[in-house]
Amino acid sequence: MSTRPAAPLADRRLPPRARFAAAGLAAAIAYLVGAALSGHLSPLARHPLMDGFVSPQPYRWVSPPPEDAGSNQPPAGARQLLNLPKQQGIGYVHTSDGQVQLIIGKGTWNMPAANGETGVLVAVDPLDPAKYAKAPSGLTISGNVYRIATTFQPSGTSATPFTAPVTLILEYPAIATVGITPPPRTILWSKDGTTWTRVATQNAHVQQSAYATVHRSGYYAVSVPPSALAAASSGHGRLIGIVAFVGLALFVLAAAAYVVSAVRRSRRDEA
Repeated sequence: MSTRPAAPLADRRLPPRARFAAAGLAAAIAYLVGAALSGHLSPLARHPLMDGFVSPQPYRWVSPPPEDAGSNQPPAGARQLLNLPKQQGIGYVHTSDGQVQLIIGKGTWNMPAANGETGVLVAVDPLDPAKYAKAPSGLTISGNVYRIATTFQPSGTSATPFTAPVTLILEYPAIATVGITPPPRTILWSKDGTTWTRVATQNAHVQQSAYATVHRSGYYAVSVPPSALAAASSGHGRLIGIVAFVGLALFVLAAAAYVVSAVRRSRRDEA
């Protein structure tokens, strides 16, 4: 009695639909695992659900919200001296946690050599937004306030306004959003922290950062519409997130059932 030889490997492959379902199943499982691992985070610390899979480091607060107080790390400041005669003041100044970055180009400080200034000291300090003015109508400060000071050295006199634009990049804390488009962020500027002015801002949502061209030192912060913060902390917002998660879980179960059924049919065809 002869035994039927095993089917070649190519013949035992899953049908195209089953392979597609298996790939989708693997991706969904990976996403669910990631969501489960980050589930202990609060809505204000979690990366937006529909805003990609890149998740920056947790935001560092001067004064964290209660749900982040236990895990919060103090934010970093920065001090950097830019040489005027040799480097013409060109430099890249950033905090060690990456929450503030300044890209300073040639011509930012045009000054006669007769003034005797040899450099510019750039200082960045994180501050508690509760100690400063509220954001303009329709906006709420999201994250820390940062004081950026620029002084000529050795005199210590103010080195502002800038004679060439400087690029400022500010990271901000994530808020849980349901939807493809996260809420826009706007950088605010203040001379002394008593009133705020909007600055034309570009958003990089996946990196959770906003950037703008600035022309002076002072106080800077990122703002967001208050409705976004309210939705993130509301029971309705959490309910939508739960429904989306359950829907994804049901898709995983359906895909798994389809793959199992396809494998069984394939084995019966080989017998």
